[in-house]
Amino acid sequence: MSDTHLSADVLRGDLRRRTREMPKCEICYEDVDKVYTCKTCGTEFCVDCGDPKKKICILCIEDEEEEDEEEDEDEEVEEKPKKRR
Repeated sequence: MSDTHLSADVLRGDLRRRTREMPKCEICYEDVDKVYTCKTCGTEFCVDCGDPKKKICILCIEDEEEEDEEEDEDEEVEEKPKKRR
């Protein structure tokens, strides 16, 4: 066999190695080009499952939005004047 022809076993081994090296999103489980680590929970996520610029995954974004809504509701209750009797 010449140097220019690679055996099927060599090609398969190279493909397996490259496949293993593909990062996987921990949220959607897709093989992606790049993953980002969430600053809140440490989950590795892809561009579709979070905000890479803010370094936060979609799960933590949703948690923050829920907390913000709860805080807004609490503030509304506190701001209402008490009725005098």
